[in-house]
Amino acid sequence: MTPGPVDYRARYMDDCWTHEASVLTGRPQLDGVRMLWCQEFYDGPLDGLAEWRGGEHWYVAVGPVWAERPRRYALHQLTPAQAAAAWQRHHLLDGYQRAAQAGADVAEQWDRAWAERPDHRGAPILGWFTD
Repeated sequence: MTPGPVDYRARYMDDCWTHEASVLTGRPQLDGVRMLWCQEFYDGPLDGLAEWRGGEHWYVAVGPVWAERPRRYALHQLTPAQAAAAWQRHHLLDGYQRAAQAGADVAEQWDRAWAERPDHRGAPILGWFTD
């Protein structure tokens, strides 16, 4: 028996950490947010580190990842230690990517680092912005 087609989009979406639109209720729209880099990407950034009012915070896409643009993001407050750890993980994953492009077998290290990434969606939400 031949297996049916794999729904890669649904499979990928299960691994994406986004927010339901309801998290924005009563939250202010923020101006001046600058995305520094993204961790997850699907037709645009889904989450990553941003700068706002002199601090580094975590942003997370709101709604389905295939939603129309502009995409809305919730901005989560991070402690300086959490922001430093995010930078460290970002450089680690970037290093694995460069090593893989050079022919090194780093799939296991990448998978472990990716699986151990923290979920910042539970951190306090400062407000929201669009890209």
